[in-house]
Amino acid sequence: MNMLPGTVTADGRGVALDAGAFTLPLATPLTPGRKVTLGLRAEAIGAGQSGFGVTLDLPVEIVEPTGSDLYLWLRLGKALVSARFPATVEQRPGAIQPVWLDLNRAVIFDTESRERIVGAAQEPALAAT
Repeated sequence: MNMLPGTVTADGRGVALDAGAFTLPLATPLTPGRKVTLGLRAEAIGAGQSGFGVTLDLPVEIVEPTGSDLYLWLRLGKALVSARFPATVEQRPGAIQPVWLDLNRAVIFDTESRERIVGAAQEPALAAT
């Protein structure tokens, strides 16, 4: 799982990621200023656009073919995140890959206690704006 630390925005409706200038919207408002960690599996980052989410154009750092799947390691600000694609996708390091972050599949943890706050198994954690 990609683990991205951040801070809940002043209005409680977003998470500003520590990795850089990315703020992802929250469907469930949280306490402003709370330190959280956003968990997002590689399967929730890809080419499909279903549910709520955000589209980003991210640089490809590593291409990892694994048979029926292709994992791309993408630069999200200061962080590297893994994304799962079909093996038929052709990509190379240095290219820009448009990706869909399916934020309904995200899990949000309290950074200090490490307890799950909201997540895919409970309720939608994030929603596109």
